[in-house]
Amino acid sequence: MKALFVNPGKSAYGSGQSMLKLLEKRNFCAEVVCPGGGPLEENLHKLGVKHHHLEFGKYAFSRRPDWHFAFYSRFRKILKESRPEVVVINLDGNTPLVTLAAVRAGIPIIRFSRFEFQRPQRWLENWCWLKASAVICPSELVKRQVLEWAPADFSSKVHCWYDPHVERPVSDTEIKEFREKAGLGASKTVVFVGRLHPLKRIETAFRALREIRQTFADARLLLVGFHDGSGPGAAYEKSLRDLAVQLGISNAVLFLGYMDRGDVPVVMAASDVCVLPSASESFGMVLTEAWSVRTPTVASDVGGCREITSASGGGLLVPVGDHHAFATQILKLLQNPVLAQKHGAAGEAWVAAYCDSTKYAERFRQLVLTLGGVTPMPRSSGVTVNHEPGELANSLEKQPKPKVCIATFYHESHPGAVLQAYALSKTLKHLGCDAQMLAYTRPAREGHANPFKRQILRILTRTDRCDAAYKAFRSKFLKETQETYSSYDSIVSQPPQMDASVCGSDQIWNPALLAGHRYDPTYFLQFGPDALPRISYAASFGGHQPDAAQSELLRKYFSRFAHISVREPGGQALLKQLLGREVALTLDPTLLPENYDELIRPSTEKGSYVLLYGLQHSPEIQAAAKEAGACMNLPVWSYGGPFVPWKRTGRRILEEGPLKWLERIQNASVVVTNSYHGMIFSLRLRKRVIFVPNQGKFTASNDRLFHLSDVLGIRDQVMPQNIRSALLQEMNWDTFDSRLAEQREASLAFLRTAIRDL
Repeated sequence: MKALFVNPGKSAYGSGQSMLKLLEKRNFCAEVVCPGGGPLEENLHKLGVKHHHLEFGKYAFSRRPDWHFAFYSRFRKILKESRPEVVVINLDGNTPLVTLAAVRAGIPIIRFSRFEFQRPQRWLENWCWLKASAVICPSELVKRQVLEWAPADFSSKVHCWYDPHVERPVSDTEIKEFREKAGLGASKTVVFVGRLHPLKRIETAFRALREIRQTFADARLLLVGFHDGSGPGAAYEKSLRDLAVQLGISNAVLFLGYMDRGDVPVVMAASDVCVLPSASESFGMVLTEAWSVRTPTVASDVGGCREITSASGGGLLVPVGDHHAFATQILKLLQNPVLAQKHGAAGEAWVAAYCDSTKYAERFRQLVLTLGGVTPMPRSSGVTVNHEPGELANSLEKQPKPKVCIATFYHESHPGAVLQAYALSKTLKHLGCDAQMLAYTRPAREGHANPFKRQILRILTRTDRCDAAYKAFRSKFLKETQETYSSYDSIVSQPPQMDASVCGSDQIWNPALLAGHRYDPTYFLQFGPDALPRISYAASFGGHQPDAAQSELLRKYFSRFAHISVREPGGQALLKQLLGREVALTLDPTLLPENYDELIRPSTEKGSYVLLYGLQHSPEIQAAAKEAGACMNLPVWSYGGPFVPWKRTGRRILEEGPLKWLERIQNASVVVTNSYHGMIFSLRLRKRVIFVPNQGKFTASNDRLFHLSDVLGIRDQVMPQNIRSALLQEMNWDTFDSRLAEQREASLAFLRTAIRDL
C-alpha cells in the first residue's frame, strides 16, 4: 500500500515534524508532494522518502486561472506517476485542487485537522471536507469541534490521534556542551520553541522573565524558532527584540533561531522549564517534546494545552496573556526541584503511553489498508493498534458532571437577556458542566406609567404574545433549578444544591435596573455555604459608579468570589480600585458559541430590507437607517423602539420573541442599530451592520460597544463616517474572525480555569 502525502510548507516543525515522525516509523510505502528546498526536503532526503516538487500558493482564481490550471495538471501527473492508494492532506494548501484531482482519480483522501477546527463558511470548503474518507484530529478538543459541524453520516470518519513525539535520548554530555556553548552557566533557564508569530504571545514570556529575574537575577529565556519569512513575521520578531530592550532583559533573552528537529530535545533537556504562552493550540506538540526529556511545562490554559496537560500532569496551566501568573508558576517549579521532577516524570510517562510513534504508524497503516479495501491485520510485533488516545478524555466525560447554577437576567422579555443566558449555559455544558439557571424572578421595578396606560400599551404592542414566545424559549432551551424563588431571602433559606455558582453576564450589577435601585445580593451569589465556589463571568455595572457605602458593600460581596471577570474596561477599572487587584476582562457570552444553528429558522424574506433595531429611535439612527435604505434601494423595517408612530422610521415590526428577532437579523441586508446585542448578533450572523451611538441619557451604554468594536478591530467599519461609501465595501471578516478567535479563546480559558477543580 502507498500513501501520497501533500504538504505545502517547507518547515520541519509542527505539522511537518508530525509527518516526518510518521514517515520515519512507517510500515507502508510513502511519497511526499512539497515545495523544493527547506528543512522538510532535507529531512525527507535523510529518511529516503521520494518527494515531488510542487509550489503551493493562495491566489484568487479569477486573477490567476493559469496558475491554478498549471498546479492542477502537475498534481494530476504526480498521481499518475505515484499511483497511491490514498492521498493524505497534511496541511491546507490549494486543497480544492488537490481534492478535485483525488476525487476524479477515485483515490480516498485522509485529512489532518491540524489546527482548531473552524466551521466551513463557503460551499467549496465544505465540499472539500466532506470528500475526505477520514479526518484525523490531534486532540479531543478538535475532534469535538469537527463533530459539532459534521453531518451524522460523516462523524464515524473522524478520529483523535495524539501526535507522535520525537524519541531522542539526550546525554548529560550533550546538555553540558549546549549550556557551555550558549553561555548559560548555572543560571535558571526557560525555553520557548515554535514560530515567532503573534498567536504564540511570546511577549508574555518576556514580561514573566522580568518578574522571575527579581528572584533569580541570572535567569535566561531561550527562543528556538524563526518567523515565517513574511513581513508581519519579521515585524513581530523586531517587536520582541524591542520589547526585550524596553524591559531591560535583552541580555537575558537568547534568539537561537531555527534548529534541526533532532537538536530540539537537547535544548529542552538543558532547560529547567518549557513555556507555551499561545492564545490558541490544537495540541501543543512543544509540551510533549519537553515531557519526553522530563522537562516540566507552563502553558496557556487553551485548547489542546489544557487537554494534554490536565491528562498528563506534566505541567501547569495559566490564563492567556497573564504574565504575572506565568511568572508565579514558573517560579514555583524553579524553586521546588522535587515538584518539577514530579511533573516532568508524569509527562514522560504520559507521552510514552499516548504519543508512541511506532503505534501511531501502525494505526495509520491499518487506516490506509481499510480505505484501500483490505481487511487490516495486526502486525507480528504485537503492537496494540485499536486504542484511541482519546479514551482517557472519554473516560473523564463519563464522570458525574459538576452542577453549576447561573444567576442572571433571563426572565426578561428581551432578546439580549435570554440569548446571553442561553449562550453561557451552552458554553458551560460544552465545558462539561450541568448548567442550570437559578429560577429567580427578581422583584419588579416601579413603572413610570399608571397601570391602565401600561395595560393599553401591552394590548397595542401584543406584549402578551411576545411574553409567551419568550416563555416558550426558556422552557425549551434553558434548564432551571428545581426550586423556584421570588426573593433573596427565599434563596438563602433553601439554596439550590450545586457544586458552584456563576453570575453574569448582562448588567446584573447595575442598581438602576433593580427594585429600589439597590444591589441585589442574589446577583453577587451571597447565598449558599462559604465553601461554594463563586464565579462571575462578564458581569457588568452598566456604567454605574458606587458611592462610599456601596463600595464597602461590594468589597464584602467580592471577598467570597474565587474568580472574577467583567465585560467592560470600566468595570475592570472599578474593581481594581475597590479590590486592589486585576480582574479578568472577558467577552459577552453570546460571542462564545461557535454557532446558533439550532435557533435560526429559514425564511423567504432574505435580503429584502434594512433592519432598524434600537434601544432608542433618535433622529440620528433614523437618518442612518433612511440613508442605508436609499443606498441599498430597500425598505426600512423598524423593530422595537417607541410605539409612537412619528418616532420611528419605515415599516413597524412588533417584537415577537428571540427566535423571530434572530430571523429578522439573519434575513436583513443591513442592520442599523444602537443595541449591544443587536450589533453582536448582526456580526455573528455575518450581516453588514452600522452602529449609531446612543444619545442623551443613553450615552453611557455606548462605551461597551466602542470597546467591543475596538477589540474586534472593526470600529471604522461599523461606525463609518460615510454610510453610503461604507456599504459599497465588504466587511473585513478576516480581521473580525481572527480577533474574535483570540478573544474567545482567552475568555474560554478563564472559564476552564474557574471550573477545573470543581
